[in-house]
Amino acid sequence: MVVGGPPCQAYARVGRAKLREILSHPSGYLQDDRRNLYIRFLEYVRELQPLAVVFENVPDAINYGGHNILGEIAESLEDLGFRCKYTLLNSAHYGVPQLRERAFLIALAAELDRDVVFPEATNHAALPSGYHGTRAVALKNVTGELFGGSNHFVPPVAPVSTLPGAITAEIAIGDLPPITGHLHGLIKRGARRFDQPIKYSPTGPVSVYADEMRKRPRFEGAPELYDHVIRYLPRDYPIFRKMQPGDQYPQAHQIALVGLTSPFLRQGLRFLWMDVSGMRVLNTARPRKRTPRSG
Repeated sequence: MVVGGPPCQAYARVGRAKLREILSHPSGYLQDDRRNLYIRFLEYVRELQPLAVVFENVPDAINYGGHNILGEIAESLEDLGFRCKYTLLNSAHYGVPQLRERAFLIALAAELDRDVVFPEATNHAALPSGYHGTRAVALKNVTGELFGGSNHFVPPVAPVSTLPGAITAEIAIGDLPPITGHLHGLIKRGARRFDQPIKYSPTGPVSVYADEMRKRPRFEGAPELYDHVIRYLPRDYPIFRKMQPGDQYPQAHQIALVGLTSPFLRQGLRFLWMDVSGMRVLNTARPRKRTPRSG
């Protein structure tokens, strides 16, 4: 089996905007050298000839400047003797305490004589409105596969409402002890040592999900914590304090502009832009080093 996914920065809308800024061109993201790494992925498949292939990336890889990357991959794998399908899956529909939408492609060697079937959802979760707009943009060209052949896309199926609800952050980590050091100026900039054990919160029972995760074979958790910390972000603590349960980045942006404008602008709090999906805000108060992940 070959499983992989090239870096998503060239495809993702957040990454696109950053590349536009760096290259000072509205289509700068189309010049990112990482945009063609899926071709190297196909070369590995051609060389290794696996029985199964799994490819994962952001939904925007389906509409990369009008180019359906997953459609091209599916057609190429079909030429190599695979049966291929791709779709969009959200982690919240599969018992993961996170809203994360991704495009998945599965290919099976024809000799297996099996059709590609994606897993059925195990949990019901109503996706925020922003996800529907993101899907619509990503799927705009889903029928425009490279050579006009068969459509390999499987439309995502909404989970039925009778399924168990989504695993929330409270279910997953609700028994973590509260962090209050930042309220008293005890968290400082710089390296920290993780050598002091911290006990889980003694109040209330541990959720079934948390208990299962901590007892998972080969990944058993310790009875105490050593790295339950938060980043040093003194400018952001007042913003977080004013946010309500369920608020997202747009609300944080509004709080910063309306309630904290004058004192925090003087400290360098500048929100440069909000991506078109309305789901992410970048805080560019000071330049940060580029890393392989953020590059």
